[in-house]
Amino acid sequence: MSREYSAEQMKNFIKKRYEGAFLRKAPQDALFVEGPPGVGKTVGVKDAAKEFASKYGLRFADISESSRLELERLLNEKDVFVFYDLNLSTREPSDISGIPRIDERSGYVYMIPPLWAKLMERHPGILFIDEITNVQRPDLLTIGFKLIGEKLAGDSKLNNNIMIITAGNPREHNYLANALPAPLINRMQVLRIKEPSKEEWFNYARQEYPEIPADITAYMSSIASRPVKVSEEEAYTTPRSCEKYLKILSDILYIEPNIDTRELSSMMEGIISQEDHYAFMGYYKERNTIMRYLQEGREISDPAARWAAFVYLGSLIREYYNTYKEGSSETFITRHGIIEKERLPEIVKKAASSQEEHLVPLVLGAQLFTNGQSPLESYKPALF
Repeated sequence: MSREYSAEQMKNFIKKRYEGAFLRKAPQDALFVEGPPGVGKTVGVKDAAKEFASKYGLRFADISESSRLELERLLNEKDVFVFYDLNLSTREPSDISGIPRIDERSGYVYMIPPLWAKLMERHPGILFIDEITNVQRPDLLTIGFKLIGEKLAGDSKLNNNIMIITAGNPREHNYLANALPAPLINRMQVLRIKEPSKEEWFNYARQEYPEIPADITAYMSSIASRPVKVSEEEAYTTPRSCEKYLKILSDILYIEPNIDTRELSSMMEGIISQEDHYAFMGYYKERNTIMRYLQEGREISDPAARWAAFVYLGSLIREYYNTYKEGSSETFITRHGIIEKERLPEIVKKAASSQEEHLVPLVLGAQLFTNGQSPLESYKPALF
């Protein structure tokens, strides 16, 4: 079994691969990234392109989102790094090869290439071919062979500094997915992408949605890190749909913080699986009770709720420590005063010593993983 990469590891791999060939002035070889839907393949590839461009002082241009006039301007600019997201399964052959025209004077036929191909003749960049496993048409696959194997889009030869990255889903995660032909696979290096861990997804979502309470984000991280189960009939849960769930939740709570839970539940349906949605809303409704269980040392049976509660407790460690370190007399804020400031060290020590599995969410909530600090050294004055 080949190694599986997280989306972050994939991004760093792409940057190193691209940079090595770029500095050696060698042609960029093709990659195929395969993984479940919604695990961050597209975002990771685009972020790799942005970060490489920034490092080398190049202007990043997503030509998938640019107007025709902007594309024409880019043709004559220098120091540009282009990124193009090409979904092959939704295209016609002429979108890649161009349109034939007859030269009236000579009678010869020539191809008018698409603008993206002309830009990729002139500039370095990344061509991202998404959902290649969904392509059903043999004529498009034939064009894909030429594009990936020879960097030919019709008559346009892409720059040696164009890296072609394709992406797709395994058959078990997408009923439309087909196995790629062996000769095509043989032209690419294959990277398997895995679902994010709870810790990875929590850290990412915490940065993107800091206004969401830590325990809510933690509960969603527990759901987002489960193996993807694709449904052909209704919404299903992926890391991407969990992020959409948080985003919409944030939008709703921004305008109505005290919304009735029944109305909120109704507005949040159809984003993740029904089972996960109802489980989350059950936690959302009872989270104050769960925090009381935490303070009283009672068992929390639901694993996702237990994870969320201990991450929240960890987030209080940081708040408590900052108050202690700064000698501040400000009020220590917890949700509705459920966990008393004076009892926090006692509760944390009891939680940490009761089961080893509690340490990870505690340290995660205190943001020690991302800061690279030792929990014993950093928080010893506050808690011990």
